Amino acid sequence: MMTLFMIVLDVEAGYDKLAYELLLKNLVKTESVIPLFIGQIFETADLEIMIQAVDVESLNDFILQRIRSIKEIREIMVYPITSFKGLAQFSLADFQSSYAAQETAVEFPLFTMKIDIAPTKDVEVYQALSKLTMTDTILPAFVGYTFQQADFDIGFYFFASSTESAWNFVQSKIRTLEGVWDTEIGVVTHIKSLVSAQDMAQVLRQ
Repeated sequence: MMTLFMIVLDVEAGYDKLAYELLLKNLVKTESVIPLFIGQIFETADLEIMIQAVDVESLNDFILQRIRSIKEIREIMVYPITSFKGLAQFSLADFQSSYAAQETAVEFPLFTMKIDIAPTKDVEVYQALSKLTMTDTILPAFVGYTFQQADFDIGFYFFASSTESAWNFVQSKIRTLEGVWDTEIGVVTHIKSLVSAQDMAQVLRQ
């Protein structure tokens, strides 16, 4: 059973493009680690990578050899996403067909949410998030426990056709859930999938 990891990178100012290009060369699948995608984020950090790994030891070796070896990367934050659950039985082509102007689904903005949950409400909120389904403008992708920070209990990812549709979705479907104390939203753009569309769909079906 592989574990999903969100890896957030802070890059030295002025070297974003170089770091991105070096990462594309280094993020190669191994027997125990599968890089899924890389994208630019508009937060305090610069890049985000999603990786599956067999265990923490394998991930550590991969990070040391393939990521920390790039001197332009200043800081690395790793968040294991446990009890990971894909939310949609779909192929990326299904999402693409709803928006014919786009070449692939992964070109859509991916919105990442860090959700702070009230004590005793974790399971209730997790189950509610797990039941969210695809609409004309929103594609829930996956949800998982993190427990990495005092204000960060659940990670939730979804694609949206626009920032406005994402905002409406969060306000009406997530922030109204009993037990949700706070949310922090990040936008991942210029996403490049590091696996095939079929493999990505398989990941989201797990």
